[in-house]
Amino acid sequence: MKVIIVGNAGSLLDKENGHLIDEFDVVIRFNACVILGYEKYCGTKTDILCVYDNCILNSIINKEDQQKNETYIETVDTVWYSKKKNYVERLVTNDSISSKSNIVNFEYIDVFAQDNKESPFYYGSRPRTVHSSAGVLALSHALLTFPDASIYITGFDGFSTRHYWFSKSAKKPNFRPFNYHDPVREKKIISNLLNDGLITEL
Repeated sequence: MKVIIVGNAGSLLDKENGHLIDEFDVVIRFNACVILGYEKYCGTKTDILCVYDNCILNSIINKEDQQKNETYIETVDTVWYSKKKNYVERLVTNDSISSKSNIVNFEYIDVFAQDNKESPFYYGSRPRTVHSSAGVLALSHALLTFPDASIYITGFDGFSTRHYWFSKSAKKPNFRPFNYHDPVREKKIISNLLNDGLITEL
């Protein structure tokens, strides 16, 4: 089995790998990603969506804002959450999500790996407000969920660029202040996983 995790970095636009992404057995994407207009770069297939709460998931299902012409949510039956259950369902419940989508599987990523010094996902000493990105958390969950699969990544650059759907500005340096994630730590974790052969870059 081959699994690919498609990040939202502007570096995704460096290669026209959309057709290759769609050939994977399982395709994982993040939050309110945009596919329409970027198919040759990001593909169209979506099996699992990783989000931080049901509010953003609800807006995707309801086709609000940038999601108004997107259809990929219709093929998703599994959601991975990068936050704890009480946070995820604080405003919109899982039952509500199920009632208006094909989503039936709700999984919560083990966020404690970032605090375990023996884990390859250890995030180091940090303020309480700083934590792993959804991308890194999804990598940890994918390795646990698909232990016998080949795990690939694309569209990961440690926040060096903006999200790819910002078009012309996507590949410009991302000067947004990092109040919640540590770009240096993120790049190191991904680099170590690649060097150890646990994941492969497409």
